[in-house]
Amino acid sequence: MVGYFSKEKASSQNNNLACILTFPPFQRKGYGKFLIAFSYELSKLEGKIGSPEKPLSDLGRLSYRSYWTRVLLGVLSEHRRPLSVDEISQIT
Repeated sequence: MVGYFSKEKASSQNNNLACILTFPPFQRKGYGKFLIAFSYELSKLEGKIGSPEKPLSDLGRLSYRSYWTRVLLGVLSEHRRPLSVDEISQIT
């Protein structure tokens, strides 16, 4: 096991992720981003829009920033045209 995450079934604040942990020997190897991506895929299947529970730890903030930078740059380079925030939200 490299880590885990927990997800709230019913969140009053639209949190799609309550807790994420990657064990120290496996940090900085992409597992955290994988768990973040997996949590968002589950949210998509549920038809929910959300964000992680706050406050984020320093490493959590770095992981989310890196994850969303990669996702958004991928979307923008793939579409090569101006996209609205709503379009980006639907794509991601």
